[in-house]
Amino acid sequence: MVDKFEEGHREPMTVSHDRPVRADARRNIEALLKAARDAFNSSGVDVPMRKIAEAAGVDVGTIYRHYPTRADLVVAVFRREVDACAEKARTIAQTYKPEEAL
Repeated sequence: MVDKFEEGHREPMTVSHDRPVRADARRNIEALLKAARDAFNSSGVDVPMRKIAEAAGVDVGTIYRHYPTRADLVVAVFRREVDACAEKARTIAQTYKPEEAL
């Protein structure tokens, strides 16, 4: 299965056969990425996948369904954090004068 990403989105928008991701799957992905971020921050990227799954309230198979390797999950978490930073920078740039934004 190959996940595809749409421009401006931080999570898979479609899965095999180009079907939209169901609402419950989106919630699982969101919970999974948050749990992985927290686990990586506290224990490093070698934290057991089962611990991430438990924290997210999903089965470990859910992780591997969306992120077949640990590296895929690390990249997804990193991409999400970078995207959030970039979005925050846009908001700050639009809200404040440059000297205030810094």
